[in-house]
Amino acid sequence: MPAIEDWKIRPLRTIQKIFEENEGSSHETIVAKIEEYFSQVLEADSVLQVPSLNSVPLDQLPSGILVKYRCMIQDVFDPQFCYSQYKVTNSETKTTRTEYGLYRDISDLSPNETIDFNSRESVTVERQGFYCVPIPGESEWVKQISLFKPFLFYFFNLASGTSGRPKRGRGDDDEPSDSDTVQKSFKDEKVKTDNVEVENSTPSTHTEAHSVRTAPQVVNMNLPLPNESGVPCILRVYSRNVELKTTDAIEVIGILSVDPQLACIYDEDSHIDISERDELQAHEPPPSLVPRLHALVIKHLHHNNPELCPNPASEKYKLDVTQLMEDAGSLHVELLSVIEHALLGDKLAAEHLLCNIVSSVYARADGLALGKLSINISGCPLVQRYPALLHHLISQLIPQ
Repeated sequence: MPAIEDWKIRPLRTIQKIFEENEGSSHETIVAKIEEYFSQVLEADSVLQVPSLNSVPLDQLPSGILVKYRCMIQDVFDPQFCYSQYKVTNSETKTTRTEYGLYRDISDLSPNETIDFNSRESVTVERQGFYCVPIPGESEWVKQISLFKPFLFYFFNLASGTSGRPKRGRGDDDEPSDSDTVQKSFKDEKVKTDNVEVENSTPSTHTEAHSVRTAPQVVNMNLPLPNESGVPCILRVYSRNVELKTTDAIEVIGILSVDPQLACIYDEDSHIDISERDELQAHEPPPSLVPRLHALVIKHLHHNNPELCPNPASEKYKLDVTQLMEDAGSLHVELLSVIEHALLGDKLAAEHLLCNIVSSVYARADGLALGKLSINISGCPLVQRYPALLHHLISQLIPQ
């Protein structure tokens, strides 16, 4: 069986090693070293071996592994404070160590370990938060091409742990294994979210009073289009050199976090004030529904066509465009013939529809999107299936 690189299934262990090698350096330097390392190992072939959050079911992905995610920035949260490093003390052995605190939500501590937040070794930094959703309106063939290979995912299922702890010995029968811990985490998560309803609708500006505390919690998935499917995600960004804004389409490679402890704000016996609970639940939905992703590599998507090189500045992209333009004349004729047939022989309407399909917004002025105008097609057959068939045809021609 081929071995899987440690940085894929235990990236936090790799990050801890980089931190120890650069201990004493500034927060920006360590983050830059981490991002540089993962950018180098995540070459074109390596990226294909990373499971995709867009296609692999969330309940099959253990917390702490490396995943990729194609998404759109839906909302920008206020910055959060977190510990970039902290001192850990073992109450039994009286030993101490410095743990790197970024790229995780929950500290990885043994039962006899505690964190000394008052130590000088504990450093507080800021991280950015973004609410991301799968790219809206993406065609089905784009999603199918992006599906993760089952035989590669098989090796991830065989991974024995992701927290970076060593495997248990033969005599440690009383201690749960890492795989058991992962399974128990998902069971605990399911128990915490049994009373959580999922809703995909426009956010309401009115909040009902807390009349019945036993009523199920409603979690708004906040997907922009109706009948959309996919997993939204809360993105954590630690680099200060990344500029992201609403509606940006990006591909993120980062560390998945679905720890059930993040759902503690939904516990009835939690010590969180009721007045703060609604705001916390809006920004911290259950991780079983909206996982957290700690970004290591972020790439802006200039397009979402999986058949085309993603980087317009690369030589491969320029070569593909050159070859495509050589066949532009014949492609235009073929596309026009298909669309004209779908529009029942109306060549003028086919020309307008083809121009609409290939157009794009090049500027926005006073709320107007210039370059992409709506087109109305009248005189369609009074058949209920016709609009659906026309929609299916267009979705086969364009990625979105």
